[in-house]
Amino acid sequence: MTRLPYQGWFVREFTTQQIRELYEFRAAMESFGVRLASERITDEEVADLRLQQSVGERALAAGDTNSYRIYNQNLHDSIMRAARNSYLSVMGQMPLESAMLTAKTIRIAGRPARAIAEQGRLIELIAKKDAAAAEQVIRAQILSALEGLHWSDSHGAPSTEQAAQRVDGQARKEKAS
Repeated sequence: MTRLPYQGWFVREFTTQQIRELYEFRAAMESFGVRLASERITDEEVADLRLQQSVGERALAAGDTNSYRIYNQNLHDSIMRAARNSYLSVMGQMPLESAMLTAKTIRIAGRPARAIAEQGRLIELIAKKDAAAAEQVIRAQILSALEGLHWSDSHGAPSTEQAAQRVDGQARKEKAS
């Protein structure tokens, strides 16, 4: 919803380009944040990420999409805080557009189950301080969510790697033209 002065509230519509740009921005910023978090995270913060992961798994098992959405946001915010970069911490305060689109991707069939598995892997890579692999996981996860917004379930949900390759290929084509 967007409020326009003297006109009231309206449902906000996003163009395909706006959605793609927002997810590309998130992929770049969160990849960088994950790299820093992998280098700077404490054992206590890793334990907290694992605890959050168990909360997300319980929410998913119970079919509680609201609790899952909150878990997802909290997990991403915690990783950005672990990066210890004040500018990246602002990522948790991304515009409402990002929150609305994230809520939409949660409703894509099979997406939450794939995301929770990816996030579990991400946490373990961060704990091992494997920044390069953790960056790949978060980037692919975000681009997979973007892909899920564009391809309906009737076409089959793409794998995370396929999604990242498709989005990269589309961006290269647009850049070349």
